[in-house]
Amino acid sequence: MIKNGLFLTAGNFAAGAMSFARNVAIARLVGVEDFGVASTFAMIVGLADALGYTGVDRLLLQAKDGDSAQIQRTVHLANISKGVVTAGVLLLMSEYVAAYFSVPETAWAYQVLAIGLLARGFGNVDRFRYQRDMHFGPSIVMELAAGLASLVCAVALGVVLGDYRAMLYALLLYDFVFVAMSHIVAERPYRVSFDSAPLRRVLKFGWPLTINAVLLYAVMQGDRFIIGGALGVEMLGLYSAALLLVSFPTNLVNKSLNSFFLPQISRVQEDSRRYAIYFELLMQMALLTTFVMCAGYQIAGPAVLITMYGESFASVAFLFLPLAMLHGLRLIRSAINTQAIARAQTTNPLVANLVRAMALPVAWVVVDNGGGLAMVTLVAVVAEAIATMVALSMLTRRSEPGLGAGVELVFLTLMGVAVVVLNDMVMHHGLRLPFWNVAFPALLAATALLLVWRTPLLRRWLLSGGRQL
Repeated sequence: MIKNGLFLTAGNFAAGAMSFARNVAIARLVGVEDFGVASTFAMIVGLADALGYTGVDRLLLQAKDGDSAQIQRTVHLANISKGVVTAGVLLLMSEYVAAYFSVPETAWAYQVLAIGLLARGFGNVDRFRYQRDMHFGPSIVMELAAGLASLVCAVALGVVLGDYRAMLYALLLYDFVFVAMSHIVAERPYRVSFDSAPLRRVLKFGWPLTINAVLLYAVMQGDRFIIGGALGVEMLGLYSAALLLVSFPTNLVNKSLNSFFLPQISRVQEDSRRYAIYFELLMQMALLTTFVMCAGYQIAGPAVLITMYGESFASVAFLFLPLAMLHGLRLIRSAINTQAIARAQTTNPLVANLVRAMALPVAWVVVDNGGGLAMVTLVAVVAEAIATMVALSMLTRRSEPGLGAGVELVFLTLMGVAVVVLNDMVMHHGLRLPFWNVAFPALLAATALLLVWRTPLLRRWLLSGGRQL
């Protein structure tokens, strides 16, 4: 089993690395302001995806009859409808979007993006049937082919054009290659049909996930929309550069854990012992990753930023620790959401995301009253912490198996993050602590050892090659 997990992680890493390299290359080749405009393209595509998200991929994985050909044909119809609607809306709203970001001359670019949204609706979803049996190869091949084509396009056009158009055409090429590969790797031929019973089932399963996707998008991208609209695309470019460095590893881990554990937890829903084991293992991985990420970015983040982007982006190095804390909390909450979706409790992520999204008006008020990037990020961290506590409280009320074993690990993770915060205050904010040069590495090492010691399930699973739980 661990071989499948490692293969999935390696594939996701390679695909994510290509996307990361594409964005870094564009940032270096086009400059801060044009990178800010380029960032809005990915934001708008993400918004369109969120507005049309029905969770059909999760249904094909979670449902006992998710490999049914009839359900698959109905899902294709739902995806076509989504592509037509989202592309049409973007065409109609393109001038308003460009005006919001104070770049009216780019309205045509958002209209071009709509072509990619339409193309996405015609992809084959047969790859999700493979994932039910832990066969991730087709999905990874699709990601790698599209990612490589997009990377090559971005670098070539970044050199030739030298502006935001490099990102525009790279994203468009990604969509076309991804859709084409979905048909190439599929075993079942692409078919579309209307059947009211499966369609009602798709809608019933998906409506909470649609609302949740919109809220999740608001949670993850709302701050960038506020920054881009109120502070301008140059500040958006700076913020996006720092965010990219933090979100890349987090999204990689999150995607791998979700893809690997959702089928596992769904399969053992009736076996409380194995269910508890898988859930505990998932939480241990999420918490350990959070600690490692916060420590790593606080120590090495500024140097990595300058190496990747150059001196023109150095002014946002101070954002690394709060952004790492923000994404660590999101990773923990995503692990909780994976458990909820495995139980088909799709309203649980919705509630937590609603709590998190309520902070967006606060962030807008902060920016409107002169607050900068630091204050926006601080508001996001506090709101994410509250949303994570809400998600945990919903699990506690249901007394989910495997939850109790994670309380001590949560405390140890928070202790480690507190040590990292202290070090950041010493290095960047003038706090003076005696013998801190010796105390910090000692405290960090002690916390890391405690975390490893208190995760026996994870150690046993890794040492056995995924064969023993």
